[in-house]
Amino acid sequence: MMKNKLPCGVIEDLLPLYVEQLTSDCTKEMIEGHIETCTKCREKLERMQKPSMYEKNDEEEMEIDFLKKTKKGYRKKIGISMISVLALCILVFLGKTFIVGEKVSPELIVNHIDVKNNEITVQATSIVEDIQIKNIGFKEKDGILELTYRGVPSMRTDTTLPYEKTYSAKGKIKEIKVGNRIVWHNEKKISKLTSDVFNSRHDYIGDPSKNAKTMEALGVGEVLGTYENELQTKKEPYGWKITLKEPIQPNEKTMKIEKMKAYSCVLLGVIRNLGEITFEYSNLGKQETMTITAEEATNYFGKNIKIVGTEIEELEALVDFYTLL
Repeated sequence: MMKNKLPCGVIEDLLPLYVEQLTSDCTKEMIEGHIETCTKCREKLERMQKPSMYEKNDEEEMEIDFLKKTKKGYRKKIGISMISVLALCILVFLGKTFIVGEKVSPELIVNHIDVKNNEITVQATSIVEDIQIKNIGFKEKDGILELTYRGVPSMRTDTTLPYEKTYSAKGKIKEIKVGNRIVWHNEKKISKLTSDVFNSRHDYIGDPSKNAKTMEALGVGEVLGTYENELQTKKEPYGWKITLKEPIQPNEKTMKIEKMKAYSCVLLGVIRNLGEITFEYSNLGKQETMTITAEEATNYFGKNIKIVGTEIEELEALVDFYTLL
């Protein structure tokens, strides 16, 4: 090895090049020979070869800063995504509520239907002031046309305006329905009362739950008050006795007897095996009864009451005849 002939000042100037391995082999040999015997230069070299705490902190801070920026950017992207999803949900809600509208129950609609050949014009009005009809849907199948309604919130304080739409049928229309309700059948408009009663028709008087549905559809309780039932199903003619629990006042007797006669005819028509119906009531402290058979109902109306109960347009004529609307 070469002797150390270079002073410390020169060696200190060469140390940075030595650390970076940029010296020639000859210079390298001289530096290494010097630091073997010079404690001062050797310690300086060792300090230079070790990263300083300052440098280490800088690297750590750069890494932390990078992570912070990455996390901040990630949060920003999440925030933008959430805002976008929320805005989309709001737009969908507003569009569905105010442009497309929600389905409206048939019970909240008053219809006016005009049928000319295969052209059906429907005029619909909501009975709820804060709902405006937005659209009428038509679904045609096997001669039956089903109507659906969509409505939007209305800011009007008066009665809502009617909505009108015309549909060109692909074939001959024999019946028009709104939900379960039949509103038109074979060229004849059908009332809600008739449709509800027709839908409640059944075969057997011995089914109290179905009897109750028919009575509810007719609105018997609203006119005659509360009542008790007694069914006779052991032998024909099968019968139904209805006992009114509230006395009939003298000034109401004529009207209520006519109502009882009308209800009897309808019940005899829509309950297939019902042969006779009896109303029992109190008038001026006396118990009185009125019984009508299926044959008598047929004579009253002039048509076979059992056939009338199976054809909705005939049932509508019976309802009109007894002014039950």
